[in-house]
Formats: sequence, structure tokens, C-alpha cells
Amino acid sequence: MGFQNPSALWGMALLAVPLYIHFFGFRLRRKAFFTRLDWLLQQRIPVQRRERLLRYLLLAIRILAVVTVVLAMAGPVPSADGGNSVGKANSFCILYVDNSRGMAMEGLNGPLIEQAKSLARRLIQSAKPDTRFVLMSNQSRPLYGGWLNKDRATDLLDQIRVTNQSRSISSVVMQMDRRLEQEGLSSKDGVSLWLFSDFKRGSMEGTYWSDRSKQLSKADAVIPLNLVPCRPVTAFNAAIDSAWLLEPFFRPGIRNRMVVRTRIYGDWPDGLNIQMELQMSGQRKALATLQGPKSTPSASTLRLDTLDFTVVKDALGLVELQINDPYFTYDNRYYFSNPVQKTVSVLHLSSGRHNPFVRSVWTTDTLFEVQTAGLKDWPKLPLDSFSLVVLELNEPLQAGHMASLGAWVRDGGGHLLLMPVDEQSGEAMSKFAQVLGPGLNPGPWRRGKIQIANLDLASDFLDNVMARKPDAGAMPSVEGYFPLSIHSGDEVLLKLESGDPLLKRSVYGQGMIYTIAVPAEERFTEWVRHDLFLPVFYRAALGSVRSGMLTGSMGGKASWSVPIGASKEGSLDWKLLAKHFDDQSPADTTQNESPELGEGDAKAMATIRPEVRVLNGRAWIRLNNAEVRPGFYGLIRQEGEEMNTFLAINMDPKESDIIPMHDHDLLAIDTSVRVSSSNRPVLQQGFHAGFLLGDGLKRLFLVACLVFLALEAVLLWQRKA
Repeated sequence: MGFQNPSALWGMALLAVPLYIHFFGFRLRRKAFFTRLDWLLQQRIPVQRRERLLRYLLLAIRILAVVTVVLAMAGPVPSADGGNSVGKANSFCILYVDNSRGMAMEGLNGPLIEQAKSLARRLIQSAKPDTRFVLMSNQSRPLYGGWLNKDRATDLLDQIRVTNQSRSISSVVMQMDRRLEQEGLSSKDGVSLWLFSDFKRGSMEGTYWSDRSKQLSKADAVIPLNLVPCRPVTAFNAAIDSAWLLEPFFRPGIRNRMVVRTRIYGDWPDGLNIQMELQMSGQRKALATLQGPKSTPSASTLRLDTLDFTVVKDALGLVELQINDPYFTYDNRYYFSNPVQKTVSVLHLSSGRHNPFVRSVWTTDTLFEVQTAGLKDWPKLPLDSFSLVVLELNEPLQAGHMASLGAWVRDGGGHLLLMPVDEQSGEAMSKFAQVLGPGLNPGPWRRGKIQIANLDLASDFLDNVMARKPDAGAMPSVEGYFPLSIHSGDEVLLKLESGDPLLKRSVYGQGMIYTIAVPAEERFTEWVRHDLFLPVFYRAALGSVRSGMLTGSMGGKASWSVPIGASKEGSLDWKLLAKHFDDQSPADTTQNESPELGEGDAKAMATIRPEVRVLNGRAWIRLNNAEVRPGFYGLIRQEGEEMNTFLAINMDPKESDIIPMHDHDLLAIDTSVRVSSSNRPVLQQGFHAGFLLGDGLKRLFLVACLVFLALEAVLLWQRKA
């Protein structure tokens, strides 16, 4: 038999109370002198013997009552699941020791990672001499590829440290099964699987586990899992889940409004106030004070706070939000990046009357600074001062003008929005395609009323544009359009029900070209009166802001689309260089470094080589499970390049949910799972939930204590009688 709370055994010191009562409590304090009573004392000898027997019975009953109540408070568990044993390892044993950030929290006997390693070490040492082991953790580099003997497994177990990487339990179990299948060990005889983790809710995603339980019910070849939970004493966490500006970028000199979404996990401790502050360009500012809710929150509570602050003109646009949650400190910082500029500059070109619907887009918001010009006057303007050029094309441009406009897009990274004026604009667009590529060459004008197809809100261009997806019947229609061809690297943003694109985006060098297939006139389309018209132009204008500021979360399959041109012929051996917050210089990775991190040196932590892919002419970067600290990183594409693209990387939000699952929740996933109840407290247990309603052995000892107390009462009543 083991104990969940062995420190309660110090209560055995209470045994001194019945011993004191027995040896000193029945003695008379004063002596009374009488005459000789020899005859009377001889008559009371049987009475004295009965009194002495009652005293010994009372002593034994009181000692048993104290022992049983102390054992009940210590949390007894059967020997198979006791605190000093987690079971027996078979001939082949695979162990997974969770070393994610949540395992750094404090348990009953120190950090959870040390408790997990202690239990795993005890399992290894109690195994047979010929047992072979495989150790798994969250590190990107495996501890060892082959099977290990007991001594080697113990040595490698000591090398496991807390890391920023995380894995879902579903992926761990899948890797275990694949390992056994590849080596022909799919039979459960002689094989055991052990998982030592806090089993927090954030790590329990994935469908493989539930599918595995169905396979186990049909076939005996699937090996049951042995789960050994290591749970923290206090499971509370406050974390910044995300943050965003109400405007697309920081605007210097005026009030900026940022919405910060904070998630609260667990019950808020009494009297705890959490401060939130912002740091930008070396300046700190207190933003808000988070106070506990008046009512008891659920397991995960969401709150939104709108914060106001000003930005200096020369700020870089890298923001660090920080809260002082004292319990789980690894996600107390949130890094956010956004460009700093006052307006979006737009150049609207037309040969005659400017389209009133397009002009109304820019006049409804002071965020845009628009300049209109004719097709003959625009070459006098400096194109580099504009982010977006809207070109209403109804007549061919001069070859030199088209070449300069194409160079501005290709080499300068500008964005061009090309739209026809009427059904006669096909020739002008074809001439333009001779310079900017055949992807802009339209087909002959096609008449007929066709409805715009329903939206694909999964696209990054249309993400969060509309609160809800409109009905297919509510989409606008067109009376005619120019069929646009699709080439490699083109992305269709809006399309008609016929399958032809209405709006497509093409990568041209370092810039983008948006092409619209229908004139923005009421006689050609209902789109100009629809709620979707203005957001399309807004997105095109905001996407033209030349900035390399990115914000994302690491972990899982997270990836980031770099808003810069990426040539397929160029080298994709990019790297991320850690940046210090104050002076934007290479980070000193020895500062604020967690002492538990044992994988990689400071140089490797400061420079990361991500996985880079080119899709539709855009570069997508992914960390590929590398050891990365949250913070700011500069993107370097070639040696000696000046850094103008910065990435703010945060922890995976799932890692902030540190609330562990209870035994009944784990058993509900798979009834064949064996859950060990060793070395862990019941979270936030009160007197009734954690003491009176304990498990079987605890209740048995409590009932025995009540029985002994009842016997004591009966004996005292008889003695008095």
C-alpha cells in the first residue's frame, strides 16, 4: 500500500495523546488517608481487575482511532498503484516522459518533470535485467534510436530537461504503435507502453487515440496504455491569447487602440491582481489591472480588454505585452508586430472620369491618402511614394509607361489593381499583358447573367471580412465579363459560378497584381452595391503596405506567409536571427534563459533555420519543431542582407491550458487505459470533495475510525455505570 499524501503520516505523533491519558490521566492527584480497610480491599479485587482491562481496551481503541484517521488523511492507494511503484515493465518497454513547459510547475515533491523522471527511474530499476527500453520526449533530436538496457536508459533519463517543444498525446501514442509495428512487436505479450505526463487538456487533441480504442475493442493486438499522471498543486494560469489593432497598423502621434484577448485557466486565487504592461521602443507603460471575476469561472474563461496608447514616429513596430502571473510564468509575455505609418498611399489612374464607386472606397476613411491622375499625367509622379496603384484601363498605354509601371511592381514591391472600364477594354488589357506577362491577357467579352460563387472564407484575403458566410442566393451577379486565364502562381480570390475568376491575385517579382474581370459599373454588375465590394478594395490596399512585420504562434503545423517576393530560383536556405527587444540587436540568449533548457547552446538558440516552401509565388516558413524561444526574430534570406522583415513568435496557445484531466476523463477516452494514482494531489480539493469523498481505502479507514470511536463511547458508558 502507498500513499498520495505521505506527509500526513506525521500525524502519527498524535498517538502520544492516548498514551498520556492511559498512564497519567487516571491517577489521583491527592491522597486520602483512612483506617485499615483490608477486608474491604479483598472484596474489590475483581472490580480492580475489570477496571484495568477497560483501561487497556480504551488505550487500544484510541490508538487504532488515531492510526486510522491519519492513514485516511494520507490518501492510501493499493500497492499496485502506490506512491512507491507504478507497476512492472515487460520485456520490451517504451516510455514517454513529457518535458513540455507545463511540466516545470510545482507538484507535491518538487517540479513535475522531476517527479515523472523519478517514477520512470523506479520503473526501470524494478524491471528484469534483460528488459529493453525506448525513451521518448518532446525534443526534436531523439535521445537514442535503438533499444536500451537498464543502465543506459537510466543515464539518458537524467538528460531530459524542460523544453519549449510540445507534442500531443495522440501523436506520441501513434509513434509508439508505429515503432512496434515496424519491429514486429504488435502483440501485447511482453510489451508495455508507459506515458508520464501532466495530461493537460491542451495536449489531448487528436483523433488517433479514440480510433485506437476502437481497434482495441476489435483486436487483441493493440497494446493497452499505462498512464502515470503528475499533477501540479495549483493549476491556475492567465495568458495573453492574442492581440490585434483596431486599425491595420500603428499610427504615430495619435491614439492607437489595441484589443487584448486574455484567457484564464482554473480558479482565480483570492486576492490576486495581475498587472498588464506594454513595452515598445524601450518604453514601458502600464495598461490595465486584471482582477478576479466575482463568480467562480469555468475551466477556461475568455476576457477582452481594449487598451489605448500612443506611438512615437520613429518606432519600429515591435510590441511586447507582459503580465505578472506568478504561477505559470512561461507564457507571461506576448510578442506582437505591426508596421508603423500614418496612412496608406493610393494612386488612382484613369483616362477620363474616375469610377465613383472606387472613389467612394477611399473617401470613407481617413486611413487612405489618395491621389487621382490621368493616364497621361501619372509618369510625372514618384511611384515609389505609393503602395497601391488602381488602374482603370480602357485605352492602351505607351510602351515606356507600361515598362516603368511593371518595373515598379516587379522590383519595387508595389501592388497594382487592374480593372476594365467597359467591354471595349480587352485590347488595352492585352497590350498591357505583353509587358507584364500572359497571365493578364483576357479572353473575348462574354455576355450573360452569371452569379458570383459563394465565398471561400478560408482564404487569407477574405478571412474575417464578413461576420458570417452569406447565403449563396444572396451573392450578386454580373451581366458580362472578361474570362481570365489561370497560370502558375495565380490565386483566385473571387470566382463566378461558371468557374471563371472574377478577381485573381498574381505574384510579379516582389509585388502583386490584382485583376478584376468585370467593370465596376452598375450596368455590368450588382457587385458595386454589395457588402463585398468595399472589403475587397480595403484588403488590396492594406495588403500593399510594404512591411515585413509578422506575428504568429509556434508549435504544431503553424506557418507564416512572408509578404515579400520569393523567387523559385533563389536560395531558400533562410534563417531567423533572435533580436533583442530594446535595441533590435542580436539577442543575448543567456539572459532570461530558463535553467531547465538543456538542448542546444546559445548560438543555436539565437539562429534558427526554418523550413521554407514556395506556394503560389509566396514564401511560407515553418519552424519544423525546432527549439525556439518566444520573441522577435529577423528574417535573413542571404548573407549580408539588411534585416527588414521581423517575425514575432509566441508559444502555442494550447500550451497555456495547463489544467490536467481527471482520471475519469482519461478512462472515458479508452476504457483499456490503466491510470496510476501515484504521486499526485487532487486539484483544489476542499474538505468534502477531497476528504470525505475519497477513494475506497480512504473511506474504509474513516469508517473504521468511526467504529472505534463508537466502541470507546460504549466502554466509557459501561465504566461509568
